[in-house]
Amino acid sequence: MSESQLQAPARRPCSLFTRLALAVSLVASVSGQSLTGVPYVQGSYAITYKVIEMKGDMRWENACKGPFPYQFTWTFDICHDQNAGEDANLYQAQIAGSDRSTIRSRRILEATPDVQVERCSYRSTSLGPAGEGQNWITLGEPDYPEDPAWQNWKPKDENDVDTEPRTFRDFHLPVSPPYVWGTLCHQYDWQDVAKNEGGWSDFYLNAWRHENETWIFYYDACNCLDPSTNAPPPGLCGFDPDGCNELIEGTRLVRLTNENCLKQKSSLSLADCQVAITGVGGGTVLYPEQSTQTPKLADGRTRFCFMYSKITGRQTRSAEQVARNCAQGSASSSTSTEDEEESTDATASATDAASSVKPEP
Repeated sequence: MSESQLQAPARRPCSLFTRLALAVSLVASVSGQSLTGVPYVQGSYAITYKVIEMKGDMRWENACKGPFPYQFTWTFDICHDQNAGEDANLYQAQIAGSDRSTIRSRRILEATPDVQVERCSYRSTSLGPAGEGQNWITLGEPDYPEDPAWQNWKPKDENDVDTEPRTFRDFHLPVSPPYVWGTLCHQYDWQDVAKNEGGWSDFYLNAWRHENETWIFYYDACNCLDPSTNAPPPGLCGFDPDGCNELIEGTRLVRLTNENCLKQKSSLSLADCQVAITGVGGGTVLYPEQSTQTPKLADGRTRFCFMYSKITGRQTRSAEQVARNCAQGSASSSTSTEDEEESTDATASATDAASSVKPEP
């Protein structure tokens, strides 16, 4: 499927791979939470981006070098008010320790086929993950490309034909109920500067990255923990009927089957189940000559490549443990949403981050 072919999906496994990154699935630990409807996601999460696909244009030398695959992790504090009426699906995410100006607001949507199509077509932007407060053109960021054409580039094969990243192509969402919930196909730009510690500085420092991400929220029985052992009881992690997980039809996603299974196989309830995260992200990586010291191509264009990530996350602090900060507005002062600002939601700050970076063995 290409962008020109985006339409209401047929009833078959849906692969949203055209200029998008379906990025993160979260599962929450909450009393009174339901397996249907908007999931409650308040808490802290360690979210890891593992770069598993790196491509160049077959016509040119690949500008992305260095360790591969590699990964980096950011800790996010997320505030979510389930009792906010029409905004009950709105949450605010902030990288732990970052400036409040980097807070980004997101809405959790049910990922129906229509929503997938609506959210996942390419949209040009000059914004960072925090929306209008990070308009790179207005801020006069050095070497930021004013022409957005680079955001929609695709790697070409030896026949000069656009290709699709395997990472996106292989990530499927259900096309029939019950659907999953999340933040779909957010598109934004960020610069891989040293303060981010998001890249491998000898090779990616100061490069501009275009991201296209989705966060999907779900429960996994393996994250339903016995308070006395901080581990899942025996028998929960398997697939139904032996365990309490199921493989979502047409996808590679796993989720908790139902609450009754928890009650039958353990003394746990949904309140004992943490939030988990899965997804993909990535896009074009651009190397402005002045800021990256990377010579232009022979035809005068700025060098570039393409990098795509598998995204996973785990809950590290409960909703109650971040409640005080949320009440003080540390991760909830922004009220703009992706419905009001096209590029408000994101998973990474372009200027502030607490992260770890390590090459894969």
